[in-house]
Amino acid sequence: MMAKNRTLLLATDWLELQSQQFTEVATENKLLEPSVPPAGNVATGILAGLVPGIILGAYLGGHIAHFIPDTPLRLAFIAAIIFMGFRYVRSSAPKDASVA
Repeated sequence: MMAKNRTLLLATDWLELQSQQFTEVATENKLLEPSVPPAGNVATGILAGLVPGIILGAYLGGHIAHFIPDTPLRLAFIAAIIFMGFRYVRSSAPKDASVA
């Protein structure tokens, strides 16, 4: 009976040691500090107009899709993906983009 208690104690000690080691490594590497994205990644001026449109469009799109037959819906999705692909390929990199 004593061996089981000792095994449990060792497992608890091991978990505590792992937790302490993670905290030390995370503190040294600054992993526990809050990360703030660099300024300029989000256009906050248009964000208030985008969020309601996204929510409403997702809700209505999900309900309207039930009324459209499968084949036209698939073809519309394929056309949209191809269109976005062409736009992505034809676009140029931003002038201030830096390669890390």
